[in-house]
Amino acid sequence: MEYKLIVQDSENSEITEILKQGVRSYSSAYFNGVVGGDSFVIYAQNKVGKVIGGISGNLGRYAKVAWAWVDEEHRSQKLGTKLFNELDKFAKLKGSKYILLDTFDFQARPFYEKIGYECIGTVKRLVEGYDCHFMRKEL
Repeated sequence: MEYKLIVQDSENSEITEILKQGVRSYSSAYFNGVVGGDSFVIYAQNKVGKVIGGISGNLGRYAKVAWAWVDEEHRSQKLGTKLFNELDKFAKLKGSKYILLDTFDFQARPFYEKIGYECIGTVKRLVEGYDCHFMRKEL
């Protein structure tokens, strides 16, 4: 069988969609036919329309947070908590049973634990000597 390997240094949404559909198709036998889901984004803007924080990821049987960020100027003002509360409601409404995310030592593990996430695993010294913690919250 002949084939060629292609390496691209930018996003290719068409190829990514083919890969997602392939994984969903294969995995559906293990998850009662329901695998993956749609992308989501929840974010906050200031008065002039600048994004000051948000969460994005995918929804399905579970929600997977890919990116979560709050502008440094707006931290410790409950914005992160409000964003994640909104995610809880939205994910539950869409049928997700829990939310998964990962965070490094220097990021936000204490914050996630404060809002109800538990660490379900840690990879020691994953990158640059930092531990990566995998977190889960049941809805």
